[in-house]
Amino acid sequence: MNREVIAQSQHVYQPIVHLASGEVAGYEALVRGPADLGLSSPLQLFQWAEDQGIAEQLDVALFPKALEGAPPGRVFVNVRASTLANYGERVVEHLREVGGHRVTVEITEQAAVKDLVQLERVVDQIHRTGAKVALDDVGSGYASLEWLLHVRPDVLKMDMVFTRAAANGTWAGEIIRSLARLSSTVGAMLVAEGIETREMCGAVSNLGVEWGQGYLFSRPAPASAFIQ
Repeated sequence: MNREVIAQSQHVYQPIVHLASGEVAGYEALVRGPADLGLSSPLQLFQWAEDQGIAEQLDVALFPKALEGAPPGRVFVNVRASTLANYGERVVEHLREVGGHRVTVEITEQAAVKDLVQLERVVDQIHRTGAKVALDDVGSGYASLEWLLHVRPDVLKMDMVFTRAAANGTWAGEIIRSLARLSSTVGAMLVAEGIETREMCGAVSNLGVEWGQGYLFSRPAPASAFIQ
C-alpha cells in the first residue's frame, strides 16, 4: 500500500502574493493523498505515515513529485525538519538534479529535531544548490528565535493565528511589527499565512507585512489553474 499511496498522491498549489501589487512570488505545493483511502488531507496522510513509521520516507518521496508539473516560477515545498535532519542528503540530491534556483524548501514540524547543528549543515547544503529556505509557522509552537539563528531563513511564514488577530489588539500588532522589522533587517521575505478577507489583508499590510497567502487570493488548485 505504501507505493500505492505515494503513486496516487498529488499536489495542488497556492500562490504567495505581494499585497500591494498582486505580484506572485511563487506557489506553495500542498499534497493531497488518495481520497478513497481516507487520506486526502495532509494531516490524514502524514498521520497514516506516522502510524506506519514511514513519515520521513514519505516526505522524501513526495519532494520531487511537488516539483513535477508545478506552475512556472518559484515552488515552495514543505519538508519536515526531522526529514532534513535524517535524510537531508537525499533532499539535496533532488535539488542538484532539478536545479535549486526555483525551489524554496519550507521547513515544517520543528518540534521533532533536537540537533539543530546538524540541521544547520543541511540548510547550508541546500543554499549551495541555489535553493532558498523558509521557516513555517513563525511565532507559534516550536518556531522559536533559536531556530532563526540556526536556519537563517530567506523566508518567514507567519503563523495564521497572528493574521487572524492582526486587527484585534496591540499584542498581536506589536508581534507582527517586530517580525516585519526583523525580516527587513536580515533581508528575509515575511509572508502572512491564512489571509481570508480584505480586512485581514489590510491589517497585516498596515503592520509592515508585504507578502501574503490565503483564500482571499486563491484556494489551493491544480497547477493548470495558474498556467496561462
